[in-house]
Amino acid sequence: MMDKHEHSRVTVRLELSREAKNATDKLCEIHGMKQVALGSRLVEWFCNQPDALQSIVLGVFPKEIEAEVALFLLSKRKTNTTSGSPRRIKVANKKQ
Repeated sequence: MMDKHEHSRVTVRLELSREAKNATDKLCEIHGMKQVALGSRLVEWFCNQPDALQSIVLGVFPKEIEAEVALFLLSKRKTNTTSGSPRRIKVANKKQ
């Protein structure tokens, strides 16, 4: 049982490529949030996704069928969406 003074959150350390770190910094600046908040939200979102989507993101499907699986899931998502396309935000990673 947790003591009332214990935190209900834990800290996890992540290793990022330089490009991913730069993109993370840009996202945090755009949205006015801290990296810890961004990371927490992404992990919580990811853990609540269907197993198939998690598998694609984690790269556990064989490369030979990745494209077919992605197309299948996109077509399935399209038929399940009633309110139109989801909002997408693209962060360009330009080397200067």
